[in-house]
Amino acid sequence: MNPLEVAQEIATSRNLLPQDILGKQRYSELVAARKEVASKLFSLGMSRSAIGRFLNHKDHTTISRWLKSYQPPFGR
Repeated sequence: MNPLEVAQEIATSRNLLPQDILGKQRYSELVAARKEVASKLFSLGMSRSAIGRFLNHKDHTTISRWLKSYQPPFGR
């Protein structure tokens, strides 16, 4: 599964558009979706730096903090 497919899958499950997840807006529902994408990509073996580049050039330390704070949504 490639990163864009992961973003599409999570966007669909959250009734969002993939470009919203990959955008710059900082609404809480978008940040939560980005954290979920980062967690899924990390579990698939993608590095923190590569995840950061995919998610609109986020720094790898941002991705590390997201991974530490990510709580899967109830029921998923």
